[in-house]
Amino acid sequence: MTEIPSLKARLSKYTTKPSQAKHPEFLLFYSQPGSGKTHLAATVSELDSVKSVLIIDTEGSTTGTLSTFDDKKIDIVDVRKTVDQIDGDVTYIQFLDSILTDLFKNGSEYDAVILDTLDVAQDWKIEERQKVNGTKGDAAFATWREVAKWTEWVGRGFKALNAISIAVMHDREEKSESGALVKRLRLGGSSKDTFAGIPDVVAYLTRKVYSIDGEEREVTIAEFASQDGKATKNRFGFPATMIDPSIKKMWHHIDNRKKENN
Repeated sequence: MTEIPSLKARLSKYTTKPSQAKHPEFLLFYSQPGSGKTHLAATVSELDSVKSVLIIDTEGSTTGTLSTFDDKKIDIVDVRKTVDQIDGDVTYIQFLDSILTDLFKNGSEYDAVILDTLDVAQDWKIEERQKVNGTKGDAAFATWREVAKWTEWVGRGFKALNAISIAVMHDREEKSESGALVKRLRLGGSSKDTFAGIPDVVAYLTRKVYSIDGEEREVTIAEFASQDGKATKNRFGFPATMIDPSIKKMWHHIDNRKKENN
């Protein structure tokens, strides 16, 4: 009689241990323009384990922002500039999709990949699908279904990527039924309500003036705590707010909590 392997044996090649998932795989930062999203994302290059970073720039966000970072570690693909220099009829979204498809299919040769910004990329996808489907009646519904599917494909692709993945986007201020202001992701359709469920960490960024070492400085504040009116996710136990955040600070916080709990 053939012996049936145990469930543990059958699943052994698929299982992992908690220690193998001690750091976030996919992070999302969102805010109003000028709040430090691009700079915070680029601090991933300061991790000792990260030797190379790819930044996919959809709106020129990196221009003048990353001058203090190590040139040897960071490669920037400015989608607009690149496409404008390509001979032939290639759109921004076609070029971006070609990069993402290659990344998701073949894996990343980079230790970290940043998409800055996702909402601009989604605008391109909306425009592309509207040109194909039209903008009225059932055609409009078809467009939004396709855009929602594409946006989830981007999120799931980054979540599964063999690199630290970071998406950056703007916020959209809306009023709830009670009249309270709500800071939603600047995404169209159902994506604004569902996309935040994909990343491991979602933080809302603001800029404030603080006294640091006796000097008044304007710094970025990362808000991680769950709160009404903002899409946040804090699976890794970060403080409610982090002043002048960096990826390195976030990783140190996780490692220190692990030491305290052992």
